[in-house]
Amino acid sequence: PKGRYCIEENLLAYHDIPFYMKQSKDLDNACGLIAGLHVIGNNKELTLKEGILKRFFKMTETLSDEERAKFLENSNELKTKHLIYSQIGQSQVDGINNTNSVTIARPVVHHFISFVRIGNDLVELDGTLKGPVVIKKDICENELLDATIEEIRKRISIGVIGEDISVIFMTYA
Repeated sequence: PKGRYCIEENLLAYHDIPFYMKQSKDLDNACGLIAGLHVIGNNKELTLKEGILKRFFKMTETLSDEERAKFLENSNELKTKHLIYSQIGQSQVDGINNTNSVTIARPVVHHFISFVRIGNDLVELDGTLKGPVVIKKDICENELLDATIEEIRKRISIGVIGEDISVIFMTYA
């Protein structure tokens, strides 16, 4: 990323929202996975089927944001799934070495974050920041996409992110 954009007074504590986790150095190339976990973990309308994600959220629900990162670091099941699916995408993964670390053939140039609506606020979830960040207060559900686009355009215009950003948007059906 070109830089970090965070207004300190807009920070929330990790426990102020349903799910937030940090991104540690050992999870350096797992930002897409973490962004996805942030979206899923904060979508209370979503009912997970039995499986790896449901187990992950159940086993980490009482952990701190940093303990969740450590749990993910030590989860061979999630590491294996991440390895398989990251080979399909932009991350060129060679494999898991003898220390259970993922080795990368070339540097990854993208960083993934999440924007979600929690309560009536647009919140940025980026595991490399100090915590969740309120971007805009009092938005209606139908304003989520417009508020997110407005924030992304603002960041592009001031050079915090580049125009090559990828956005995944999830809303209720």
